[in-house]
Amino acid sequence: PNATAQCPIYRWNLQNNYNYTDVLLLSQFIRSDGGMLPRRVTGLCAQEHRKIAICVQMAHRAGLLPDHKPTLPEGHIPKKPKPQLNR
Repeated sequence: PNATAQCPIYRWNLQNNYNYTDVLLLSQFIRSDGGMLPRRVTGLCAQEHRKIAICVQMAHRAGLLPDHKPTLPEGHIPKKPKPQLNR
């Protein structure tokens, strides 16, 4: 939790000074599997959390951040989808 109750982006004076290519900054706000950390953990305000989330998505699409999909255990058989009935 953020002890000073101030958004890190404002504390570091980085408003509007980052984009999706700043992978060192973005990597501080993502989990090991590539998803975003929650606001209560990062201390980001709602506005900056939204901006960081968009930049992370753009960096994933551009291939700048790795996409760590968890590997399934050996012998794993995925469930078959239920048939779509007319309702």
